[in-house]
Amino acid sequence: MACRSSSCRTTPAQDSRDLVESVRNLRLPILENLLAHTTRIKVVRLARALSEELDLPWAPLAKTYSDIRGGAPRWVAVSKGGERLDLKA
Repeated sequence: MACRSSSCRTTPAQDSRDLVESVRNLRLPILENLLAHTTRIKVVRLARALSEELDLPWAPLAKTYSDIRGGAPRWVAVSKGGERLDLKA
């Protein structure tokens, strides 16, 4: 049953964090293949930030691909609700 009360609503950032936390034990070769084919630096940086924040075993792999992708030193977004997402290089 879906939760319909306002207290059950989550933000996209929280949804992403929950999803990443639920997949702690990804198969590294498959994750590496996914990161290697990801062209959007924001996606790779988000994977890195969340894996480091949650102390996931694949954090070094995400860091490697974030470093390979390069890009601007920082990317910041603020949601309509005021939630700030700061992705560092």
